[in-house]
Amino acid sequence: VFDTGSSNLWVPRKQAARRTGASFDPRASSSYSASRRSFQIVYGQGAVSGSFCADNVAIGDLVLKNFTFAEVTDTSGLRNYDRL
Repeated sequence: VFDTGSSNLWVPRKQAARRTGASFDPRASSSYSASRRSFQIVYGQGAVSGSFCADNVAIGDLVLKNFTFAEVTDTSGLRNYDRL
């Protein structure tokens, strides 16, 4: 999810999926590194929460190695959430 209102990149973890669509499965990555640091962000439509982690992230041809982002495990507070 590109959140242009903040500097945080977050992705829904596979277990948090409420609908079909893209999600993050850390078991499928050999470079994934978990963190104990919690993450929560509140939007006008509600909140999401999870924890920070690090992994290699590719956006098109751009590859960010060991990039820190949030894996969201709870999207239940986010109304009208439509995962892409």
